[in-house]
Formats: sequence, structure tokens, C-alpha cells
Amino acid sequence: MQIACLASAFLLMQITFRVGCTSVVSLLEAIFPTLCIHFIFIGDY
Repeated sequence: MQIACLASAFLLMQITFRVGCTSVVSLLEAIFPTLCIHFIFIGDY
């Protein structure tokens, strides 16, 4: 049971690393500007 869990988690990591690498980068590019704005607004308060 535990080995199957580890195997599926490893497969998921491999798939996300190979397929989702570019999507993760674009996601970060979409998230970080909003995070910066969020922190700037918090810093103003």
C-alpha cells in the first residue's frame, strides 16, 4: 500500500515536472505580480 502510494506520487511528480514545467512558470508569472501588489498594499497599511 505504502509502496503504491510512493510510486504514484513519484509518477505524479515526473508528469508535473515534464508536462507542467512551462505552465508552472506561466502560473508564477501570473501570481507574483499580484503578490507584489498585495504586499505593497499591506506595507502601506
